[in-house]
This record gives sequence, C-alpha cells and structure tokens, in this order.
Amino acid sequence: MREDLVSAESVHDLVGRYAEAKCRQDPEAALRLCTHDFLLHTEAVHNTTVGKRNVGRLLDTFFGIFPDYHVTLEDSVLNGYGYTCWGTLRMTMHGRMGPWPATHRTATLPFVCVFTIRDGLIASEHFFFDRYAMCDALGLPSARFERLSRIVARLPQRLRSAI
Repeated sequence: MREDLVSAESVHDLVGRYAEAKCRQDPEAALRLCTHDFLLHTEAVHNTTVGKRNVGRLLDTFFGIFPDYHVTLEDSVLNGYGYTCWGTLRMTMHGRMGPWPATHRTATLPFVCVFTIRDGLIASEHFFFDRYAMCDALGLPSARFERLSRIVARLPQRLRSAI
C-alpha cells in the first residue's frame, strides 16, 4: 500500500469502524469493511484464516467464547506497508475453548495490529498479543495451549472453528 494513495484519516476511520463492529461482536458489520479475500492472522494462536465466510465463522466462535471482547485503540501510524495501531485488549472467557471449560477470568493485554488496505477496504489484519500472558490471565496451561494451537493451525479452515 502506498501512503500517497490513501489518507491516514480515511484509513484511521475505516479501521476504527472495523474495531467498533468487532467490539459490538458484529462480524457481519466488521466484514462489510473488508475485501472478499480478507486475511485474518492471529499470531498468538497460530491462526491464519482467509475469506469473509471463513473469518465470519471464526469470529462467531470467538465471540461465543469471549462475548465481552473489547479493544481500546491508543495510537496508530500509516506507513509504506500498511496501517499499524496499538492499544489494550480486554476479554473474559465465558465459553469453552477447545478442551478447556470457561474460566470466567479476564485477560487485559497490550496488542498491536497491522492492517493492509486495498480498494478502500481492509485486505488483511495481523493481530499480535502475548499468548503466555493471555494463558496466565485466563488460567489456561500455556504449554498445552501452544501445542494445541499449532495442531489446530494445520487443520483445514472449515474445521478450525469447531475446535
């Protein structure tokens, strides 16, 4: 993405509307702001999901586990690669995640997201936060979580949201 083709304000607004929709647990509204081949990569869980339908299923599952998911954007920068923002993520585990029942514990974590924009829409989101801090806050065994997330990452996309 070239900086001169898109204004920082328009991208900031686009990403802000996307973040607000996700904070409302409204995947449909969030994905209306994305390209048809949107890619969502979450490094902490070794997951890359491609395509609005697949990402929609993933978000539905995620919001079932973390119905109070919320991010607070603190700052951002537009550069030659894309749009980077950072802030604080807050989520409480109210649903089963893989083999672990709901812990009802809350994780509050710093995060960084890197977005790419194409044709005025979000083409990709790369979401980064500390997996070990998340596991500690939610009461999950980090070594087992790490192993399971690596296994799930190798499954076909249609099966991932079922785990």
